[in-house]
Amino acid sequence: MKTRTYLSERLAPDRDRKCRNGQRWQAFTLLRRVLAPFRVTQKNVIAIFTSSFAMRLTEIAAALCILSMSVSAEVWHDDFDVENPEAWQVVGNSDIWKIADGFLRAEVKREWELDYELYRFQALPAPYTHFTVTLNDIGTDRTRFGFALGKSFPDTPEDDAFFYVFFMDEIRARRFDGKGRSHPFRLRVSREPRTRWDTEALTQLELHFRVGHFEVYADGEFRTEFRDANFDKIEILGFVMEGINIANEWEGTAWVGSFTLAGPTLAVVPKAKLATTWGRLKKGFLSIAMRSDR
Repeated sequence: MKTRTYLSERLAPDRDRKCRNGQRWQAFTLLRRVLAPFRVTQKNVIAIFTSSFAMRLTEIAAALCILSMSVSAEVWHDDFDVENPEAWQVVGNSDIWKIADGFLRAEVKREWELDYELYRFQALPAPYTHFTVTLNDIGTDRTRFGFALGKSFPDTPEDDAFFYVFFMDEIRARRFDGKGRSHPFRLRVSREPRTRWDTEALTQLELHFRVGHFEVYADGEFRTEFRDANFDKIEILGFVMEGINIANEWEGTAWVGSFTLAGPTLAVVPKAKLATTWGRLKKGFLSIAMRSDR
């Protein structure tokens, strides 16, 4: 079941779930980050954003930002409308994952023996050193579902990769291979904050990574950040279903509506994507110009 948060309702109550990365949301995100160093409260950011003059300026700025990104950075997006085996690799139990009704869905049944199951991203080549992952309409019901950033280390080649897993309610450091084995970091000290949040579903989850620095936003609000110098790059990206903490009587489900990966150190944007981006920008500029003439 899809949910909307108070912040999302204030910004765009009639926004369709597939348009949450549209012009207004990008403009608000840009304004929020510009004002972040000045410690402007969330309430005041919304007040500034909803003024018509500021809205036009931030929409134009966001459009220019998107245009510059499209030239120098890759933006890869999946709405999970169809199966895409070239972009995603199922590691472990393939019965868990399915594409249905515009979602990637994961399901755990009590008779299955699961540990950490991985739905791995492979559309763009690793490693990734500077990027943002945006997940829309992500949630879980009676199970543990999140997104993992992982890396292998040369001094432990026989062991599983090291991961930070971003669940809805916490960040967990684990080592696993997606095929049934998992254990704590053990050989390394993990740096994630020991904080729990009372959330099972989010309208939007943003994960920012830049050469060892992790930053998390939940529904447009800053959640936490931490640094791990051992993670100078990320080699593995993917969705994770955790099965080890599910009670025997439970049958758990999880879902996510869309996935976006963007960053200046990714592959060059294909011409087709540039054309699509430019077409959307022209539409956006036209709507801004029409409103300005009124």
